[in-house]
Amino acid sequence: MTAIAYFNKFSSYCRMVAHAKSLANRSVLIDHCGLERIDLTSECNNIDHVYSIEKETKRGFSKLSLIEFKSNEDAENLVKQAQHNEGLLPVPLKILRYNGRASDRPAGEKLPFTTEHVRLSCDRELSPSFSSYTELVSNNSMSLAALKLRFITLVNFERILCSGMFDEYELMPFGSSVIDMGCESGDLDLIITRKIDHYKQIRNAIDNLHRYPRQEQSASKLVHLDKSIYSETKDNSGFRGTMRWFDHLLREYMPLTDGFGVLTLHRAKVPIIKFTSRITNVECDLSFDLGLDHRDNDLMSMINPGILMTEVLYSLCRRNNLIAAFVIYMRIFAKLNSITSKMPGVGMTNFQFLSLLIFFLQRVNVSIQSHSSASNSSSSSNQHHYDNDQGDGVSRQGQYAVALVKSRDQQALVPPFKELINSGFLDDDTSKRVYFENDELNQILPLMIVRFFRFYSNFDFASNSLNLFESKQERKLDNSSIYVTNPIETSRNICHNVNRKALDTFVKQVRYASAHIRADRSGNCPLSLIKNLMIKHQRQAKKTRTLGNNLEELDDTQPFNPDGIAQDVCR
Repeated sequence: MTAIAYFNKFSSYCRMVAHAKSLANRSVLIDHCGLERIDLTSECNNIDHVYSIEKETKRGFSKLSLIEFKSNEDAENLVKQAQHNEGLLPVPLKILRYNGRASDRPAGEKLPFTTEHVRLSCDRELSPSFSSYTELVSNNSMSLAALKLRFITLVNFERILCSGMFDEYELMPFGSSVIDMGCESGDLDLIITRKIDHYKQIRNAIDNLHRYPRQEQSASKLVHLDKSIYSETKDNSGFRGTMRWFDHLLREYMPLTDGFGVLTLHRAKVPIIKFTSRITNVECDLSFDLGLDHRDNDLMSMINPGILMTEVLYSLCRRNNLIAAFVIYMRIFAKLNSITSKMPGVGMTNFQFLSLLIFFLQRVNVSIQSHSSASNSSSSSNQHHYDNDQGDGVSRQGQYAVALVKSRDQQALVPPFKELINSGFLDDDTSKRVYFENDELNQILPLMIVRFFRFYSNFDFASNSLNLFESKQERKLDNSSIYVTNPIETSRNICHNVNRKALDTFVKQVRYASAHIRADRSGNCPLSLIKNLMIKHQRQAKKTRTLGNNLEELDDTQPFNPDGIAQDVCR
């Protein structure tokens, strides 16, 4: 079961996160520790639902049970009665290990609660076993169980990090990792921010968008003597010291966590901490919202820009399911061609690549053609339907066409952010929703993909910048490889740290894909393109595994002879 049905219950991203965190807080994750089936009825009471998860990790498959209780008190009682290891520091997490015997209950016995069996594969989206675009998207979309694992990871890290002097803070996820545009293999972006009503704060910020200087209304005339750890001379040493404290907590006090330390990204506003939760196999990027931009006269200094951007993207997906389907295909394409990378400075980040996708969606229009005009268009061209440069082709069913927006009268798939960032857009207006059926998506997606490849194959990044706020192309005024105006903080460049090599890789791959589609006459070019890339990726992965197995099989029983090694080196 995908998480899309769960997302559709909430019109607001912030409200969805609040509900998902409340579910995670009354949930307990139990590691089976090698057992196939365990007995949960002896110690657990008031169980609402159980997800029996078989999850693939680098160490093989592991069995987990995600138990959702009817109340938070029931989950806390189970955690309190669980025993701690003697001599070790007790950590009150809602992640436990099973230390009993395998269950001897019959496999088909009816239990007093519902159980759902889920199998999660780490490379599920790289399997070429699909026959349509919607099947590819469905295979790659995040499952509901994977989403719940991310939130139970979040709330347990929150129990450790947001305590003591940071008790007034909470962890908030942001980015595409927990919305329709995300996939299970993506990183979980987390930010430590104040405990506030984020949705209300976003609405207030939007209402005061163009009112400078801002005067925030407060219910009290009294103000705390708060301490800022951000240096007035823009020295990040104090901020890095705070981040080192959180990194120390993760390393020393958080069980089953692999930490990578505090990373200062090139030309980034704040450093981050990269770490991995081993039991849920979720890779996380942690940052801190300290209001560093409170002196900047920009659009959204009242709230965290990452949370606002995620709210806007979430609302876009609610209004048009075509957007998420297109983004998922292109993210797979970028991953297979090494356009995006999890390591900073190697390639584009997923969000930087997403900004290019959004600008393209601001430039294209999907129209419905009548059968007569579609037949006339197709009969007037002797070439393949993907070679029609005027409207980027008409589908073989003669219904849809995808073309660049050339006048203000045409409505693009994604409007400018100056229209998106308003209170009316965040309202749940069901009359403005656009929903395409699977057969319609299978007609439109290949046309959009082909148009995307052609659009960026001919784009002049050296002279032009991409303005997401105004939805227009502008003259570039600096020497950055790619300039994409941040629609939330308009004085910043989203792709400021994308180097020339990453840009060359992107342009090379989209030009190769465009040429491949023009030369292919199979009639299903974008789909066959992604299949070929997946098969190539699997072959390379198989070679890597074979090499690793061969190295492990080398005979290491021979005595160590330094003289022989020295003679070999001298030769």
